[in-house]
Amino acid sequence: NATAGESVLISPNTELTIESLYVTPNSLVYLTPTTNTDNKVLFVKSKESCVPTTNYQLPTTNCKASFTVAIDAPASSDISFNWWIIQLQ
Repeated sequence: NATAGESVLISPNTELTIESLYVTPNSLVYLTPTTNTDNKVLFVKSKESCVPTTNYQLPTTNCKASFTVAIDAPASSDISFNWWIIQLQ
């Protein structure tokens, strides 16, 4: 199972959260910049899954599955990138 998309990190922001129902505890998120990154490295800062990780957790009804893409300092221009979510089995 996989899903993909395109997004833009607008300068001078340093992070962007992307909602996707496909984010689970077993998700891998890959990022590929498609424009100049101003020598900044895009990385996945966090993932929010709406799937309980243990039997003791109740699902949150207002949860929005997502991942956050970040850079460590503002870039001088917008950074366009592709993202790809795959599930480990």
